Amino acid sequence: MRMTDDSYLTVAVAKVLMKHYSINYSAQSLRTIQEDLAKEFIAMWQRHVDAGFDGMFFEWCYKSRELGRPAPPYNSYGNGSTMRISPVGWVADTKEHLKPIIKKKKLSDFEDKILYLMIDPGVEQLIKQFHKTTGSKKF
Repeated sequence: MRMTDDSYLTVAVAKVLMKHYSINYSAQSLRTIQEDLAKEFIAMWQRHVDAGFDGMFFEWCYKSRELGRPAPPYNSYGNGSTMRISPVGWVADTKEHLKPIIKKKKLSDFEDKILYLMIDPGVEQLIKQFHKTTGSKKF
């Protein structure tokens, strides 16, 4: 089994969150986490360039390297977003802790939408209704 780009970026997210744990949810602290996350994404890309990163991510990394700082987000809609954000669940103890992370973490609009779903009080009901209607145990 081989690690993929999303596996490496999930590790990057966990590494940065562990570095800053216990998280101070101030605006400055969240900005620092955001900057460290972008730097760690770039470092993972440099160490594992053949892991399957897509062209948009390559461009973002190259541009970041040229700028000497993380480039503006390019709003990935990749299917690995749900995996990449999974470590957030280990540090955001409450829905209130998720809100500032959502506001500051701006590498992917798709990931932000998933995090918003995590704090939406109607989502649990929606999932229960989906399971009841379809008989599915997957969502």
